[in-house]
Amino acid sequence: MHPIAGYYINLDRSPDRAAFMQEQLARLGLHGMQRHVAIDGAQSALPPGCTLLPGEYACFLSHLRVLEQAPPESVTLVLEDDVELSPHLPELLSGIVQAAAPAFDIALLECQPHFSLADVSRLWDVASRHFVGVTRRIGGVDLMDAQRHYKWGMIAYVVPPAARRRVLEVLHRAMANGPILPIDRCLEQAFTTQALRGAITVPFLATPSLRWHGRSTISNDRLPQNPLTVLRRLLYAGGFGDIEELTRSFAGAPADPALRLFGLVLRELAAYQRAVAQLPPQPPPAGDGS
Repeated sequence: MHPIAGYYINLDRSPDRAAFMQEQLARLGLHGMQRHVAIDGAQSALPPGCTLLPGEYACFLSHLRVLEQAPPESVTLVLEDDVELSPHLPELLSGIVQAAAPAFDIALLECQPHFSLADVSRLWDVASRHFVGVTRRIGGVDLMDAQRHYKWGMIAYVVPPAARRRVLEVLHRAMANGPILPIDRCLEQAFTTQALRGAITVPFLATPSLRWHGRSTISNDRLPQNPLTVLRRLLYAGGFGDIEELTRSFAGAPADPALRLFGLVLRELAAYQRAVAQLPPQPPPAGDGS
């Protein structure tokens, strides 16, 4: 097993997020994770030919710098500073690395999947087989093919040492051509063309934290955050948090029918989990006297 070099990407102007990450990593026992100072899009000039927003370009460059600077003999674990990590990640991480290393260049601990009903149903079928009742506890994960299911998102991922050079080649090539796509859409393109082989852990072992919902430091308002956050939380091996409020916020709005359906499923699951947690402890069954 190769050593793991772990990093979380954090802007100097976001000390609250750094504190959030440090507390979370300490609580999970993920010691040795290093803070990587993010490049600030507000202070960066776009290169000629780049069509990205300044925050998107800075995000691309920040991820690239982490992978360039990571020890080449180590497994590289990269986190963004608004990620919520599953309590199951520490116990499953080494197994994921061993399973992914022979066949994949990058293992994503979560993503925004394609949100057609067929795609989400497939992911939900796999995830639900691992969940233990309403507790959201799991005993393992499946590695799903990113070429089929990945759309965007690089909030948490692992790169095995043997694949690091291939991943960097793809990113350097994209950077030399603009870049014209955000880093995660560049990754999606690489999966589609088979320039890279990607896996997604299902259930997800990370998810965007609700604490930072709607407060992106990339300043990208192109995406419908509420339904997409709900969908990702549905597949997450962890608590629901205050997700019900988000599901109510878009339940009646025009949207993809699949998103409305899975928002409803998640709202009902969260309500059931809360109701079970409020039940008084049940006494043990009485003996039969024999």
